[in-house]
Formats: sequence, C-alpha cells, structure tokens
Amino acid sequence: LCNSFEIMRKELRKNQYRVNKLSEDRRILIASVAHDVRSPLMIIKGYLSLLTKKYGNNQEILHIVTNTTLAVERLESYVESIRNIQNFDELEVQYKVNSVDNVIHEMKSNFNQLLENTHIELILLNKCNNGYIVTDLQLLLRIMENLISNSKRYAKTKIVITLKTEEQLELYVEDDGPGFPEEILHNAVRVLPKTSR
Repeated sequence: LCNSFEIMRKELRKNQYRVNKLSEDRRILIASVAHDVRSPLMIIKGYLSLLTKKYGNNQEILHIVTNTTLAVERLESYVESIRNIQNFDELEVQYKVNSVDNVIHEMKSNFNQLLENTHIELILLNKCNNGYIVTDLQLLLRIMENLISNSKRYAKTKIVITLKTEEQLELYVEDDGPGFPEEILHNAVRVLPKTSR
C-alpha cells in the first residue's frame, strides 16, 4: 500500500510539472506573438499616416488608406484579445458588493466613450431582482468592453445591454446587426469559421 501511494505521489508530481511547463510555454508564446505582430502593425500605421498627409486630396487613395486602417485596427484588437487571454489567466478575482446603479453608471461612462463618433445608441436595461450584486467590477468592465467593441463593428443603430439577477448575475449584449448565419451558430462549439458578421 505504501509503495502504491509513493508511485501515485511521483506521478502526480510529474503531471504537475508538465502542467506548469505547458502553462509557462503558452504564456511565453502568447507574449511573443502579441509583440511580434504589434511591431509591424505600428509600422503600417505610420506609412498610412504619411500617405494620408501626402495624398489626402486623392479620394481613391484616401479610400484605400481608410479601409487599410480599419483592417489594421481590427488586427490590433485581435492582438489585444490575445494579450487579455494571458492577463485573465493571471488575474486574481476581487469580489466586492456593488450597487447595480453604480455598475450601470460605470458602464455608461466607459462604453459611451467607445461609441463616440458613431451613430450607435447604447441602451442599458436593469432587470435585477435587487439593488446589489457581488462582482469584480473592473474585471467585469474589461470583459464587457471587449463585447461592446465587437458589437460596435456590426451594430447599425443600437447596442442593448441587459443586466439580470436570478441565482447569479446574467449579462446580455444585443445589437441590430446582421447576426450570424444559422450554420455558424450550429457549429459554434467547433473552431470558429470565417465570417463577415
């Protein structure tokens, strides 16, 4: 029996070492990819800025520059998402009691800035059963900011955020964009397919 426990202990140590090694390798890979992609994106943005200054009166070139700039900004958003995956793994959640009114106020002040210079209206619906929720507000805002940024790319006139509390906090983000095709929703648990929606 003692020998069996010793064998189990050694195997558990080996497995824990492998898990730690994989986690560290993943962290290094994520940081490396984010850094290596961001540098050329900054160079491209610099060239686009120069083209705008030099050929700003040429509508055809300006159209190409504008579309390329939007593509670069999307790539920057993807890089930031990659970095956030690493950061979320390292975060320690700090739960605190927050009033729902304060959470909504923070969302309005943060997310209205994201929607500046757009024609998109932000609507916040409070369907909570009580006036307080327990959450890490800053972490919640970071997650919601990512969702709003994605929604902003496809929304036509509005983004609706609904807060509900049953047994736990539920958040819903909806927009009036085209949505996903039925076949993509059906395969959502698989590797994400390419889509323009």
